[in-house]
Order: sequence, then structure tokens, then C-alpha cells
Amino acid sequence: MKINEFIEKVNEVAYAECNHGTIFIYSRKVPVTQMRDWFLCLDPQEQNFHYGYDWESIDLTPGNLFKLVDLIQKFRLTPVNERFPEREFYLVVGRNDYGKEIYLTKIDGPIKIATTLNKDCLSTWNEKELKELENTFPNLAPAIKENKLDDVLISNDPAYKIEIYLDCGAYWKQVNPQLPATLHDIYLQYPNAVMIYVIVDGFMSGVIYRCGNYGDGEWQQYAVTQGMA
Repeated sequence: MKINEFIEKVNEVAYAECNHGTIFIYSRKVPVTQMRDWFLCLDPQEQNFHYGYDWESIDLTPGNLFKLVDLIQKFRLTPVNERFPEREFYLVVGRNDYGKEIYLTKIDGPIKIATTLNKDCLSTWNEKELKELENTFPNLAPAIKENKLDDVLISNDPAYKIEIYLDCGAYWKQVNPQLPATLHDIYLQYPNAVMIYVIVDGFMSGVIYRCGNYGDGEWQQYAVTQGMA
């Protein structure tokens, strides 16, 4: 069972939301401006979860409570790597003379391919398709590796200043997740953010990563900085 499926089914008998990588379960949906008391929280990255609970906040009928327990058991039996959505990627293979990104897109399946500048025609590639693509066209290996930013490790290297910001729609918020962490791990901590910006600032150079512009969990190298600010 995927996380999104679990939350959707829980919302039929109670209310659940994922915040900073943890699933919180409430008796009912309450506006964020009001006092909200969850009665159960789960860490989906642990096979048997790390439970947190406050049974005094439960206000469910016995029937709905039994349904909820059954859903939690089914979710617990799902292997951790099968709980999360399959990761997909856009594949940039170069830039034209005007600096525009050139994307690799599918015509008919993963093997018949073409390049495009039109973002409306983009195809996404999952892990299996990228592996097949790399085996068929070995010269694409560097581009595939460069585009798969999920595994980029953000660490507390004293040579760099790390700043992470969430675009929450109406406001921006600076956050301080525990590091080191991969970009994918950072996304899992803040899946509800509109976009996430990770700024890695060195003395004379740096890089800015952005997540969410091309889809949930989709990272891109947004900018490269040079020189002293």
C-alpha cells in the first residue's frame, strides 16, 4: 500500500496527513487555525513504524476504529520501499545555442526517443526505463546520472553554508532538517511544501537545488553561483 493510498483510505474513517515525513492521524479534519489533537503518528520509513499515540484524543465509532486498525496493519505489512511513489525523472541531455534545456522524450515506449524544447511534450522516466535507456544508449549515462539528483548528499561541510527554504504558497519558511541527508530524504520531510529550495553556498561558488517545479519530489539544479556575494 502506497502512502497516498493509505492516507486516502484513512480519510474515509478518520483524518490523516503527512507532515515532515511523519503521518499524523486525527479523529476528524480540523482547520489548522484551530486546536488539533492527533491520536496516532507513524513513521512510514520504518518497517514496523515508530508509534506515537495519545488515546485520550480518539473520538471514533467502534466500526471506524476497527477499519483504521485494519488499514494500519495492511500498511505495516507493505515493504518500506513499496510505500513510496515510484520516482520519475525528466531527462535533460543538453542545451541549445540560446541556453534552453533540451529534453529527451518518448515517441513510442522507452526506446523510440526524440529531443524536444517544448515542456508540454515532456515524458518522465522511471528507474527501470532509465536503466534500459542507459544499457541501450551508453553515451547517455552521464546525462542520466546528472539528472538523478535524488541521491545528492547535503552535508554539514564547514566549507559550505547550507540554507533550506520552503515555499508554502502564502509565505516562505526556513527549515533546518537533520544533516547529512540526500535531496530525496529532504523532500520526504517536507512533502506538503509547494517547492523546496536547498542553497549550498561556498566561498567563491555554490549551487541551488529546487524541488516541486516539475512535479512532486522532482529535483532540479536551479542555479549555479560564482564569486563572492
